[in-house]
Amino acid sequence: MRKIITIIIIVFNCTMAIGQTLNGFKYIYIPTLKYENGYTDTWNISQIIRSQFIKMGMIVLTESNSLIDEIANNPSIVLIAKVNHYSDPPGFWGGFYSHIELQLS
Repeated sequence: MRKIITIIIIVFNCTMAIGQTLNGFKYIYIPTLKYENGYTDTWNISQIIRSQFIKMGMIVLTESNSLIDEIANNPSIVLIAKVNHYSDPPGFWGGFYSHIELQLS
């Protein structure tokens, strides 16, 4: 019984991963990461994420891009990404844990 439940969970997760594609989006807007303390993308995280989407064949937009006519006529072809980067304080074993979240909408 346990094996059947495990297989169902694996199949469900694979189906969800395959169903979440970026088809239909031509552009992705990835703003430069800004921290609460006023610093701007200290670890170059925004650029690393941009380069990965460029490798996937998407056109990456930033704050420095001007509005493209195609986007003005059809804004649904733009995927908007929000990057969050934060660290947890030292735990029992010491050291900081860094987290990066990418929210797509």
